[in-house]
Amino acid sequence: MKDQIRSISEEALKEASAVPADKDAVDALRIKYLGRKGIITELFKQMGSVPAEARPEVGGLINALKESVTRA
Repeated sequence: MKDQIRSISEEALKEASAVPADKDAVDALRIKYLGRKGIITELFKQMGSVPAEARPEVGGLINALKESVTRA
Protein backbone atom coordinates (compact mmCIF):
# COMPACT_ATOMS: atom_id res chain seq x y z
CA MET A 1 0.00 0.00 0.00
CA LYS A 2 2.95 2.33 0.65
CA ASP A 3 4.04 2.01 -2.97
CA GLN A 4 0.50 2.78 -4.12
CA ILE A 5 0.45 5.93 -1.96
CA ARG A 6 3.82 7.09 -3.33
CA SER A 7 2.66 6.45 -6.89
CA ILE A 8 -0.57 8.41 -6.35
CA SER A 9 1.42 11.23 -4.76
CA GLU A 10 3.74 11.52 -7.76
CA GLU A 11 0.82 11.39 -10.19
CA ALA A 12 -1.24 13.96 -8.27
CA LEU A 13 1.59 16.48 -7.93
CA LYS A 14 2.46 16.04 -11.60
CA GLU A 15 -1.16 16.68 -12.60
CA ALA A 16 -1.43 19.64 -10.22
CA SER A 17 1.61 21.32 -11.73
CA ALA A 18 0.24 20.81 -15.24
CA VAL A 19 -3.33 21.95 -14.58
CA PRO A 20 -4.18 25.40 -15.92
CA ALA A 21 -5.18 28.12 -13.45
CA ASP A 22 -8.75 27.67 -14.65
CA LYS A 23 -11.19 27.27 -11.73
CA ASP A 24 -13.02 24.38 -13.42
CA ALA A 25 -9.80 22.44 -14.08
CA VAL A 26 -8.61 22.92 -10.50
CA ASP A 27 -11.99 21.86 -9.15
CA ALA A 28 -12.01 18.74 -11.34
CA LEU A 29 -8.58 17.77 -10.02
CA ARG A 30 -9.72 18.36 -6.43
CA ILE A 31 -12.76 16.15 -6.93
CA LYS A 32 -10.68 13.42 -8.59
CA TYR A 33 -8.42 13.11 -5.56
CA LEU A 34 -10.35 14.51 -2.58
CA GLY A 35 -14.01 14.05 -3.53
CA ARG A 36 -16.43 11.58 -1.92
CA LYS A 37 -15.36 8.89 -4.37
CA GLY A 38 -11.89 10.32 -4.90
CA ILE A 39 -8.65 8.40 -5.00
CA ILE A 40 -7.45 9.54 -1.57
CA THR A 41 -10.86 8.92 0.00
CA GLU A 42 -10.72 5.35 -1.31
CA LEU A 43 -7.30 4.91 0.30
CA PHE A 44 -8.79 5.85 3.67
CA LYS A 45 -11.53 3.26 3.12
CA GLN A 46 -8.88 0.58 2.54
CA MET A 47 -7.32 1.20 5.97
CA GLY A 48 -9.41 -1.65 7.40
CA SER A 49 -7.39 -4.16 5.42
CA VAL A 50 -4.05 -2.82 6.68
CA PRO A 51 -2.50 -4.76 9.58
CA ALA A 52 -2.98 -2.98 12.91
CA GLU A 53 0.74 -2.44 13.48
CA ALA A 54 1.12 -0.71 10.10
CA ARG A 55 -1.96 1.53 10.36
CA PRO A 56 -0.28 4.51 12.06
CA GLU A 57 2.43 4.68 9.40
CA VAL A 58 0.06 4.14 6.46
CA GLY A 59 -2.46 6.59 7.91
CA GLY A 60 0.27 9.19 8.27
CA LEU A 61 1.32 8.68 4.65
CA ILE A 62 -2.25 9.08 3.43
CA ASN A 63 -2.73 12.22 5.54
CA ALA A 64 0.52 13.68 4.19
CA LEU A 65 -0.67 12.89 0.66
CA LYS A 66 -3.99 14.58 1.31
CA GLU A 67 -2.25 17.66 2.69
CA SER A 68 0.18 17.93 -0.23
CA VAL A 69 -2.61 17.55 -2.80
CA THR A 70 -4.68 20.16 -0.98
CA ARG A 71 -1.78 22.61 -1.02
CA ALA A 72 -0.97 21.91 -4.67
